[in-house]
Amino acid sequence: MLYNSEIESFIFNEEEGKKHLVRAVKIRGKKEYIECDAVVLCAGSFIARMMKDNFGLICPVIPIKGYSFDIPTDFPDHSLHFQFKSEAFVATFSNYKPGTWRIAAFGDLSGQDKSFDPRRVRYLKNLVSDLMDKNEAHSY
Repeated sequence: MLYNSEIESFIFNEEEGKKHLVRAVKIRGKKEYIECDAVVLCAGSFIARMMKDNFGLICPVIPIKGYSFDIPTDFPDHSLHFQFKSEAFVATFSNYKPGTWRIAAFGDLSGQDKSFDPRRVRYLKNLVSDLMDKNEAHSY
């Protein structure tokens, strides 16, 4: 995974019947190509327009379902985001609801299914209760 990287070009497969498949990408500012079997771009709902305008490519857009909720806190508000990479969730102060953490996690490829997976909700709630001790979160 390459975060905050700008793709300069795509290199496509040369085999007959597979010419639509990407086999490598070139990252702007890098000399070497990165070989790959697939490319997933996470740049929001406008990615299809960017791909068409910048590369002349048509790509499918797949909705990703995330989970988030707010929990109260008595931490003083600030602009820091706590990222628990090993547990795959982020905690940030809620702009619209002072005195709360906004907890966000997961990115399920679930198509148009908007229902919550109770296992995901339970797992995230358990993670937060284990990791969001005031002192621990503040020093993380």
